[in-house]
Amino acid sequence: MAPAEGGPFLLSADSLTGPNPEVDRLAIGDLDPAPTTTGIGDDQRLVGVWVDNWSGDVAPAGVTLYTSGIEGWSATATLADDEVLAFLETTGDYSARRPEGPPVLQLTVTQFDWTGQAHFIALVSVFDLMLTDAPAAYQGEVECTLAATLECGLLSDDGVYRPGDTGEGVEALQADLIALDYLNGPASGTYGSSTQNAVRNFQRDYRLSRDGIAGPQTVALLHDVSAGDSNIVMASATGVGPVPIDRPYEQAMDDLEAILGTPESSTGWYAGPCDAQQWFKMTWGGFTAIFSDHGGGAARFTGWYVSDIDDLPSWLYFVGGIRPGSTWTYLQGIGAGFESTYFGLWYHEAFGYAYGMFNPHPVLGTQPPGGALVASLGVGTGGYAC
Repeated sequence: MAPAEGGPFLLSADSLTGPNPEVDRLAIGDLDPAPTTTGIGDDQRLVGVWVDNWSGDVAPAGVTLYTSGIEGWSATATLADDEVLAFLETTGDYSARRPEGPPVLQLTVTQFDWTGQAHFIALVSVFDLMLTDAPAAYQGEVECTLAATLECGLLSDDGVYRPGDTGEGVEALQADLIALDYLNGPASGTYGSSTQNAVRNFQRDYRLSRDGIAGPQTVALLHDVSAGDSNIVMASATGVGPVPIDRPYEQAMDDLEAILGTPESSTGWYAGPCDAQQWFKMTWGGFTAIFSDHGGGAARFTGWYVSDIDDLPSWLYFVGGIRPGSTWTYLQGIGAGFESTYFGLWYHEAFGYAYGMFNPHPVLGTQPPGGALVASLGVGTGGYAC
């Protein structure tokens, strides 16, 4: 704790560490700005303490409540900067912004209450010792109670949830992930590895930066999607938006038209191959919905196929984050495979994707180059040539 500019402070006559009285001397000075205080008696004084002309890297510092007694002034409670810094090290907000060099904490106590134990609120700024002219790497606000041990909590929140974070905000985040089947319940309120992976998968599917950290953009979109307030329609092996695979064809057709609009073309019912007697296809640009009695039973929504990934509504998304411009390298990164001997098609077993092609498509028997662009994909009856 540095003294006020030009303000009064006291220095110990002797060094705290050795015979040289010019270094490592205890300094005591008024706090500037002075905090709001309650409970401090006339025989007590709250001051900043630090080691002046410190011979090491980061000088020890803190805030001490002194009490006057028969034998003079004695320290009743001391809040050390390094204890507050140790608490910050346990938080995700600080860990994400921790300086690369030795951290230097600047503590500004704004409120101090004494009830036989110390309670205080303080602004904290952490600088990099090696970057003398750089702004604070981290700024926040803490509330702490000092009794037998120091217990602190963050009052500030940068709106970002990270591994190690806890609380109601994390629990709400988890509830949204659970509602969308990205995370198994119940919500624990602790941001662990399962939550991190769930966030990363959501970010992948919704075309966000896949860092596993839930920043304001991720949190807002996640909440909108789970609440049904997003205009994004997600297509997957289980359906298109709210329209599930295997829904009876009449209802599914109406529902898909409500989402995608009037189709540009429809085949009408026709007899076809692939273990089905009836087929019907509706096409919107590069997207085709397929209805059939494939596998037996009544006709129903049985699959979809993308014939041209560049001819789709901008709000139509695909699980896995596949989009215009996705490459074979990207597909490999999310676990896709390639069959080079039959038609030369890419697939993704976990996502249920099949019959995927590239532009340009590789020569049969060869692997696609990493930069080959995704052209098509399908699920269900859209996952094979029928």
